[in-house]
Amino acid sequence: MIPDIHIVFDCADPDRLARFWMVALPGYDFPHGPPDGFTTWQEWADANQIPEQQRNAGRTLVDKQGHRPDIFFLRVPEGKPDPTERV
Repeated sequence: MIPDIHIVFDCADPDRLARFWMVALPGYDFPHGPPDGFTTWQEWADANQIPEQQRNAGRTLVDKQGHRPDIFFLRVPEGKPDPTERV
């Protein structure tokens, strides 16, 4: 049974963070590769004239066995506050 829960991370670089967790959590991977006729998503984005600032807005990881929740990584504009900074 697939859990009815999803995990979402807000981050500055969804692709980089997703790739980190893909290594840290064996069995997770991207849901699928680029469309037929393209060797990379970058190549697909170039062919479809997707502006650079709209790329890497989000990534998804799925458990290839289907037993653990999907993990979503979404780019957000704001940074994290510095916990050592005094208000």
